Amino acid sequence: FRRLGLLKRAGFSCGGLTLNAMGLFAAYAHALDEAVFSDQTTLLVDIGARHMEVVVQRNGKVLFVRNLTLGGQRFSEALQEEFKLPIREAEDLKLAQGAILPRHFDVAAEIDTDVPEARISAALLEPVESLVDTLQATMNYCKAQTRLTDLKIDRVVLSGLASRLRGLREILSQRLRV
Repeated sequence: FRRLGLLKRAGFSCGGLTLNAMGLFAAYAHALDEAVFSDQTTLLVDIGARHMEVVVQRNGKVLFVRNLTLGGQRFSEALQEEFKLPIREAEDLKLAQGAILPRHFDVAAEIDTDVPEARISAALLEPVESLVDTLQATMNYCKAQTRLTDLKIDRVVLSGLASRLRGLREILSQRLRV
């Protein structure tokens, strides 16, 4: 809203504000066209650098929208801390070698951090768990706000650069049971 005020003070007329999440939904609905009316509830998650946009949609209708301050930078910061790297190098490491190993999906798994790949995976587990917890809390909040207590997510669609992190889709699928 601060930017909207800046535009008005600069002499621009603005009739409204479009949230990034609405753009995310519009792109999804446009890409699917008629298939968006599939009687499935979809959780759209765009993981940006610093923010995450979440949209819950069903049959081409937005049920719930949320903007969260949890983005891909959390993964980079975890690697920065683990490897004592400048943030730019941690970001490069995330993009080049970042992966959550399937054997680490089990919370009680033994992690051999002497192996660089396993050390990277171990460092990424905390932000991934935070992401899972946030999405679960968002769904609970959505259910309460919409009074659709039996709402079940049928599908999750990820976007954003951090969504390319190897193993992320699989661990989200397992943890969210989708």
